[in-house]
Amino acid sequence: MAVDARSTSGRFGEELAWHLEPFHLPDRGLRAVSASLYESPDERANWRFVADTTADLSTLWGALDYALRDIHQMAPKRSRDFLSIHAGAATRDGGAVIMPAGMDVGKSSITAALVQRGFGYLSDEVAAIDPMSGRAYPFPKRMWLDEATLRYFPGLAERLDDRRELTAQLDRRFVR
Repeated sequence: MAVDARSTSGRFGEELAWHLEPFHLPDRGLRAVSASLYESPDERANWRFVADTTADLSTLWGALDYALRDIHQMAPKRSRDFLSIHAGAATRDGGAVIMPAGMDVGKSSITAALVQRGFGYLSDEVAAIDPMSGRAYPFPKRMWLDEATLRYFPGLAERLDDRRELTAQLDRRFVR
């Protein structure tokens, strides 16, 4: 899925681009989904984000958080080539481990532990399965870990390069 992201905030645009960088592919002429952030016309909010859904938000970092969730949820809904399962996924020796689960139950933690033990990272959010071959493909979003989870991975927090201006305001860390 191609995304044409536009923003009246350079900071927002830079950080959104950093988060979406793992998905970057050469331009294939795909029709892009539009994602926009601009000053909100609603006097109760500062920013309006419009993509798959629309939201008025009070902070720029809140808009980034919303945009990341919205864009990452949009891709599986629009894919016609893959069966998308809400799951953590890792690969090893030509096979894949798929861990379907609901939100906030430990998919990212288990996926991180597998990667730490030599598995390849496919996703901590979406297992993309080719229904014809049964092969799993990456959905390479940056892994989201909260501060409490990081204590199970000694030294990881110090190695992360994710404390950008807006991203640093979010309640999780981002692992590539």
